[in-house]
Amino acid sequence: MKKLKIRGTSLLAGMVLGTFIFILFPQGAPAKTLSEALEAFKILEFKEKMSAPDFQLKDLQGNTVSLKDYKGKPIFMVFWTTW
Repeated sequence: MKKLKIRGTSLLAGMVLGTFIFILFPQGAPAKTLSEALEAFKILEFKEKMSAPDFQLKDLQGNTVSLKDYKGKPIFMVFWTTW
């Protein structure tokens, strides 16, 4: 029996695809409000709005990107680590 090798990009693509399928085809009745949607996914909604501290990172091209560059725009951040 051959061992399957899963590359990082394949794993990431599968996770992203699974997330989109989960979002596009939710189980049960659709939520009518944001609060209902957050509750359905067991996500806590904070009543008090807080700003994230500014930080800088390098993108894949080596350019410095700051969180404040995206103020007022929706962003999706994923932090990964390996041990």
